[in-house]
Amino acid sequence: MSAPLHAPLIAPSRTTPLAVARFTDVRDTWPKSRPTTWDAFAAQLGRHDRRAHKDGPAFSPCCYGFGSRRGARFVQHLSMLVVDYDGVAPDFGFLDAQRLTYLGYTTWSHGLRGPRWRVAFPLAKDVPTPAWRDTYSRALTLFPGGDPACRDPSRLHYFPACPLSPPVAPEVRFRDTGLSLHAANLPPVPTAARSQKTSTARWAAQLLRDGAPQGSRNTECFRLAAFCHHFGLPQDFVLTICLAFAQRCRPPLDEDEVEAVVTGVCTRYEPGQEVAW
Repeated sequence: MSAPLHAPLIAPSRTTPLAVARFTDVRDTWPKSRPTTWDAFAAQLGRHDRRAHKDGPAFSPCCYGFGSRRGARFVQHLSMLVVDYDGVAPDFGFLDAQRLTYLGYTTWSHGLRGPRWRVAFPLAKDVPTPAWRDTYSRALTLFPGGDPACRDPSRLHYFPACPLSPPVAPEVRFRDTGLSLHAANLPPVPTAARSQKTSTARWAAQLLRDGAPQGSRNTECFRLAAFCHHFGLPQDFVLTICLAFAQRCRPPLDEDEVEAVVTGVCTRYEPGQEVAW
C-alpha cells in the first residue's frame, strides 16, 4: 500500500492545455505536437485498437520545440505523469481514495504474461525537463510497481491496443475528480534508493547470465540497452545482446518489446550520452 498523499500534492485541475506529442509508431522520430484538453485526450484513451502487432500510434506527454526530433534533449516540459506497470496491477483503491484524476488502461501484452497497465495523470502544472527525472523518481515512492524507465522525458507510450484475440478482455479505468497531482510537492526519494544505480561491466554480465524476474524485465532491458549503446555498439549488436538477456528472464521477455526498447534507446540518445534510469 502506498503512503497517503498530503493535501498540498493535490491541486485544482489546470485550465491551460496539455502538451502531447504524437507518433505514428516506434520508428517515427518526428513529433507531431499539439495542445489538447484532458477530456479530449482521455476520450482518445477510452477504447482499445485491436491489431496483430504491438507497434502502432503512440504519444509522449511533453512539449517539443518547433522542428525538433524525438529525444530527451529536445523536450521542453511535461504535462502528464504516465506510469507503466509490468507484472503488477496499479493500486486503484489508493488512487480513488486520494481523489486523483487519472485514466488507466491495459496495454497490448496484458494477460499474456500477467497484468500490464498504463496510468496517465494530468499534472496541475507543467514540469520543466531538467526536473523531470527527479520528479518521476519521487512519484514512484507513491506508485510502487511503476517502471523506472518511464522517467525518460521523451518516453514513448502506445495508445490503447490489444491483440486481435486478447487472452483477457482489455480494461479502462477513468476517474475525473477535478483535482490533479501537484508534482512539485512530491516526497523526496529515500537515500537508499538513490544508491542502487550502477553501470559496471559486472552488473551487465550478471544480467546476461541470470536475466530478470517479472516486474523488472523491461527496466533491466532498458538499462542493458542504454549501457551497450553508451559505448557505441551498433544497434543490431545491442539488439542481439538484449535478446539473449530476454531469453533468460523469468518468464522470457517478448521479442517485440525488446526490439521496441532497443530502437527507442538507439534513436533517442547519442553514444556516450548519460542515460538516467
